[in-house]
Amino acid sequence: MLDVEIDWPLWNRRFRSYFDSTISSRGWKYYKEGRVRDLSTEGASLVKAMVAGSSSWYRVTLDMQSFQRSTCSCPYGLDCKHMAAVLFELAEQSGVEPGALRDGTIGAAKAEKRRSAAAGAAIARPQPSEPSEKWQAYFEQQYGQTRILSMFSVIEVCERAWRELHAEADSWPPVVRGLYDSQVALYIVQLCGKLAGDRANTYDYDYNAGYYVYRVLSHAQNQLEAALNGLDVEQAQASYPGHLKALAAMTAGLFENGPERYWKSRFACYKLVWSRFFIVTELADLERERLRAAAAAASESSAAQAWAVLGLAHLDMLVGEDENVWERIETSGVAIEPEDWLEDLSGFADGGDWDRLVKWLRWLLPEMRETGGSYLDQYLDLWEEAAHHRQLDREMNDIYVSMLPASYSHYAVYLLDKQDYLRWADLALLLRLLPDQLDAKAMKQVEQADASALLPIYHHAVETLIQGKNRTDYKQAVKYLKKMQAAYKKQRKNSRFQVYLEQLNHRYARYRAFQEELQKGKLIQ
Repeated sequence: MLDVEIDWPLWNRRFRSYFDSTISSRGWKYYKEGRVRDLSTEGASLVKAMVAGSSSWYRVTLDMQSFQRSTCSCPYGLDCKHMAAVLFELAEQSGVEPGALRDGTIGAAKAEKRRSAAAGAAIARPQPSEPSEKWQAYFEQQYGQTRILSMFSVIEVCERAWRELHAEADSWPPVVRGLYDSQVALYIVQLCGKLAGDRANTYDYDYNAGYYVYRVLSHAQNQLEAALNGLDVEQAQASYPGHLKALAAMTAGLFENGPERYWKSRFACYKLVWSRFFIVTELADLERERLRAAAAAASESSAAQAWAVLGLAHLDMLVGEDENVWERIETSGVAIEPEDWLEDLSGFADGGDWDRLVKWLRWLLPEMRETGGSYLDQYLDLWEEAAHHRQLDREMNDIYVSMLPASYSHYAVYLLDKQDYLRWADLALLLRLLPDQLDAKAMKQVEQADASALLPIYHHAVETLIQGKNRTDYKQAVKYLKKMQAAYKKQRKNSRFQVYLEQLNHRYARYRAFQEELQKGKLIQ
């Protein structure tokens, strides 16, 4: 939807008073060549855009309420071809025929549009007794022709569409209401894809689409999940089989309805639907046939193939055919990505299906070692739960070690829980961590339980910092020497510390700044 209000019948008369035929034709040429980019709105009246000129880009700002305040950064500066081109683009994105603006025939075009709208008005508000096709026709009538000038408007349009369409069924019975709301949520996903696709070649899309599209799809997914969770699928199958089929068809169309770069977000909605509908054997069998055909027709390594393969794998997983899933993924060439599976694995943990969870975690392990990234914590959390319930302590330890250094934070906690302080210290030394890089609470715990475990860490830190050869590092080294002294004293081995200090002092006798810091710390005279 537009963020500015434009009186197009007024511009029908005004356009040719600002732009003579020569400027108008040049602006039209620029518009048709696609030179207008990054069209956006600001406030109630400003329209901004960039226009590619002969040798550089020009910034155009149109004030649609006070046009004499409009500007262009080109040498001409006012009423130029760049402004005309922006007006043509603005008309197109407002649903007005640009040629009608150029020719002064907007009135005729608008009249035709009103006639078309009147014909379309025959679609009445949705009713619970109607087939889904009528619901969807109503959705499309209300929002199918919406145009936007900025990616921000995607959120505004989609949130309003959900609000208004959702409210139509406030008084409906629960089952048909759940089916209706599910279709509204899927329509919002489709609408978001269409609106984002309309902005696909703009600067605004490249920089802002990810954030705004994610927000819309996340909201739609939440609404879809809520509708499905409240839906009695068996009763829906008995009373509304047509609506179930229509919902399955909408779900099947999710891949085509939107930019390919966001297909994973739409696939999450696909999984939600089939996680509830897989018990409807007839629909699930039809979906398998469709997916097999899609996988065979898709080019290798394409998003379409990945969707089809993952869709089949998801249906197999829902009926417990895990080995089929693994074989299907491994032979298809589709990348094994943690985000595709971890939510399902969390479901196994929630349901206490520990044996199945362990098998899946083992299957994912090679990929997690390579590309775990931001999903590593979730993966290791699941392993820790499974290891606890299935007494897999040794395997858990081996997994931590195999995934270092990424698994450090988990492994450190594991060793502390085991009170294995020496291995905890060895881990810190292996990763060359200084005391200030270690968790303060962990340091306190080790100090109280076995201060001797900290001594190798302090020794390593002192030697490392001295090699920095600057006063800041020397001061920090002295700080650690004092902590080391306290640890030795606690073990009644102060003489051993004195021997080490003398050796250190002798070895670095020529490091004058270090000697000064030792004196300031009252470690030497």
